[in-house]
Amino acid sequence: MTPEEEQFEWQRIVSELKERDARMLIASAIDSQVNARERAAACFVLGQRRERSVVTDLIDVAYDPSELVSISAIVALSVIGSRKATRQLIRLASNPRVLNVRTAAISALGFIGDPRAEPIMRRFLTNANDLIRSVSASSLSGLRCRRATVDALTDRLERDPNPRVRWAAALTLGHVAGPDWIEILERHLGDDQLVDGIPGQLSVAEGVRDAIVWLRERSLLRR
Repeated sequence: MTPEEEQFEWQRIVSELKERDARMLIASAIDSQVNARERAAACFVLGQRRERSVVTDLIDVAYDPSELVSISAIVALSVIGSRKATRQLIRLASNPRVLNVRTAAISALGFIGDPRAEPIMRRFLTNANDLIRSVSASSLSGLRCRRATVDALTDRLERDPNPRVRWAAALTLGHVAGPDWIEILERHLGDDQLVDGIPGQLSVAEGVRDAIVWLRERSLLRR
């Protein structure tokens, strides 16, 4: 299939599944005899409906050996936003088995915003894998971070060799740090290294500038 045909097929399946109730959808998602695309689509529809009644079942599906199905269940859990999923998402985020599943779980933890995830996400900031560090740095923007995490993000901005990690750390500091961090961020306005994997020709410095703007705006609102 071409990408266009795959997209059309996905939309067709989703459209058909929207006619089903939650019980039928989760039955499809769980059934290993159903093809992976349909199971993933069932998870997608449940997430879009924010169907909290199936959170426990979606947690089980998140461990499915199919990467497509697993990630779809994780994304659905992030959209639903139930903290009931936090412990299992932490386990998935810590499992080195499949990188894409790990990063999906880390992103989901950021969307859910459960403070219980903060310590492990802070630890991920020093992971050997660049993608794990950058996704963790971005996802921490969804949490109310403690000073130790703000310091860890600052360390990534100042010392990480990967520009995408530095860029993500800067943007998150714009959300979670205080006005005192403006001066720290300003020291990195000369970091013109381009960020790979981001649409457009963005540099670390552009992320730093955005973070400074956000911190200044919040400072003004507090007066």
